Amino acid sequence: ASSSSSSFVSAFVAAATSAAPRVLSRRSIEAVRDRERARRESVEREFSIDLTAFRTPRLVSALHGKRISQVACGGGHSTALTDTGTLYSWGRGSNGRLGHGDTEDVVTPKVIDALTGIRIKSVACGWSHTVAVADGGDVYSWGCGWDGRLGTGKTDHQLVPCRIEALKDTSIIKVACGYHHTAAVSRSGSLFMFGWNDYGQLGSGDVNRQLSPRLVETIAEHAVRHISCGAFHTAALMEFGDVYCWGLGNHGQLGTGVFTDKQLLPTAVMSLKGKRTLHLCCGGDYTVAVTVMSMRSHSSTIEMTPAMNQAMNQAIAASSMFESSGRSNSFLYSRSSPVTPLQVSGRATPRAASLSLSQPDSHLGNLMATMSTGNSKGRMSLNPSNPQALMGLLSAPTSLERLPISFRPSNLPPKDPWEELKHRRDVEQMNRMYREKLKREAREKVLKQQQEDAREQRVAEHQQQWLKEILPYWETKKSTRKVRELWRQGLPPRVRGRVWPLVIGNSMCITPELYQIYLQKAIYARQAVKQQQRQLDKELQLQSTTKKDVTITAPVATAAPAESSSDPDAEPTKLMVLGKEGSVSVIDFDLPRTFPALAFFREGGPYYSQLKQVLEAYTFFRPDIGYVQGMSYIAGMLLLYMEPYSAFVCLSNLISNVSLISFYRMDMKQIQRRFQLFRAILVHNLPALCAHFEDVGISQEMFLLEWFLTIYAKALPIDIASRIWDIFLCDGDIILYTTAIAIMRVCAPRLHQEPLEGILAVLNHLQDYVTDENALFDAIKSVSIPEWVLQELPRLSNEYLPPT
Repeated sequence: ASSSSSSFVSAFVAAATSAAPRVLSRRSIEAVRDRERARRESVEREFSIDLTAFRTPRLVSALHGKRISQVACGGGHSTALTDTGTLYSWGRGSNGRLGHGDTEDVVTPKVIDALTGIRIKSVACGWSHTVAVADGGDVYSWGCGWDGRLGTGKTDHQLVPCRIEALKDTSIIKVACGYHHTAAVSRSGSLFMFGWNDYGQLGSGDVNRQLSPRLVETIAEHAVRHISCGAFHTAALMEFGDVYCWGLGNHGQLGTGVFTDKQLLPTAVMSLKGKRTLHLCCGGDYTVAVTVMSMRSHSSTIEMTPAMNQAMNQAIAASSMFESSGRSNSFLYSRSSPVTPLQVSGRATPRAASLSLSQPDSHLGNLMATMSTGNSKGRMSLNPSNPQALMGLLSAPTSLERLPISFRPSNLPPKDPWEELKHRRDVEQMNRMYREKLKREAREKVLKQQQEDAREQRVAEHQQQWLKEILPYWETKKSTRKVRELWRQGLPPRVRGRVWPLVIGNSMCITPELYQIYLQKAIYARQAVKQQQRQLDKELQLQSTTKKDVTITAPVATAAPAESSSDPDAEPTKLMVLGKEGSVSVIDFDLPRTFPALAFFREGGPYYSQLKQVLEAYTFFRPDIGYVQGMSYIAGMLLLYMEPYSAFVCLSNLISNVSLISFYRMDMKQIQRRFQLFRAILVHNLPALCAHFEDVGISQEMFLLEWFLTIYAKALPIDIASRIWDIFLCDGDIILYTTAIAIMRVCAPRLHQEPLEGILAVLNHLQDYVTDENALFDAIKSVSIPEWVLQELPRLSNEYLPPT
């Protein structure tokens, strides 16, 4: 049942949408796939299993013969529930999310022994935790416990299922999980929520995390019929059909009519008022609602045939089983239009498509047959594989256009014949314009798909060329003209993890042992700060008790004990801090803001701990620099393509590059000289825009520092930024300047029209304006550099070299 419902809804989403705004392209996650590919190869070697065979759906043999009533998937793990209440889990085992008592990965479904004797009736998975409801209404949770997402009152990880004591007297019938938060609905319709709450997804009116279940009081007066959680938002279906949403709404996923970063309280979706909402579910950043609407045209009501009713009922039943965790566009599905979903991605208010006919239309039937396919069981799904046929069908008029067009109420006298004729012609013209629009969009979709297919084919060919013809002979071929030209076209994602370390090098001779030493120093320092904080708390408590003056020293100096002490009250060993090691405290604030669209580096994400360790180790490795805000983007970009040790080596050597170290050391003299060179290049290429900048008061410090510090990793979409890195490592720091000029050239029409605030809005949100990769790199090639600038750049770099 779960697999059929998933295919039904997924087919509609895929065919009804073109491109979701701000959704990452397939290329953006190819680096992550490469990391997973290496991980799979390790599993294959250990268990002698060929995982490539699972790229297409196949039977899970370990569950063959068992009647599965529900499946649920999280961030790397899966669960399956049998009709007898036995729960299986498999996949990634970190944080204990599988419930087997350890953190080992499991490649075949395995019974959760800790639940033996307990009949489970439903299960839900978050990113790294799992929650299940027992037949008697008890709730069990296990996995990652950060932010209280397990509801146990603590933040500890649970390796085996643990009953949520706070809900033991409440009969729970339904649970749902977001990335880092959990919801539970009782038999009486009360809603309890707990976990991470930075976007208000708990509906408590604040952003404080909840370690234990807390009643959502705002909607407590009405019973909750169904609950669903997206990545960082929540949606509830009430007993009378009303829908409430809250949490993160930056893509319009709340349906409340506005885009918002925080909706702290449940808010009614007014556009669904009065509609019979049957079911709703949340994806990562979108929401789906299934409604029933009357099928009425202006002249009559259409009777539903038995076949239509059968297909409709099966579709609704299937959609009620659907729980999505992917990223795509959102739609509303209505009985008045069984095969015409309407794209509403990027909208803040839901919309539904409706189609009403007063007589049969064979041409419209052909159009629907092109858009949808049916089987003997009445299940329908969209078929986007033949857009050319769709374009042809759109060329001919339908019976909708041949109907007598009259919107005149029957109680009024007829229109003047000339007015009636004009009205008909206006409507026909609108129909023609709409049909042309559909044809144009279909042509653009075909062209875009052809371009994407050609690009992927080119990337695959380049990847084989790099792996077989270039990398094995790197030292002899790296400087050849052919390789350089191929390099500037962008490295395939799988190749970057090998080429980048080769180009950056390891001139600092960093060994794995050295990395572990500085990583351990960071761990010791963190422990010592906690010890000093406990000491401060004790002194403050003593001061409040004795009412005497007590001199307290703030814990500004970190401590590194020679050995890890098990005594939390032990006196910390003092460590003399001569550099900027204290900046390590800023790292925790920057991690969630690093590539926020990916959500990989947020707490509980797959790369959170790795990024934190690399940055902390670097802070102690280079105390003269410490941690500088923006450095997390450099380390994060490296971690997308390589392992932590390699990322640390590349980070250390890359920041020591003469073109970047002045920015990380905040050497204002060097920075100002580089800004002057940029202005000279800007005047040389875009003199009018440079004059406009100076007229409105825009200076290079307002945007260029962040661009250079992160090598555009923060400013540009990640796939474009990765290619910028490719060329930067190929051609050197001149690409930092040419890319900035190219961005100005691409955005020039908009920048010329804007005042200071508008210009800063564009330059600080480039991902909304620089979306055409080819246009940007064509602009980079067209940048002209004055000869004297090319001579001055090496002189600046030589200032950091030791005298000979």
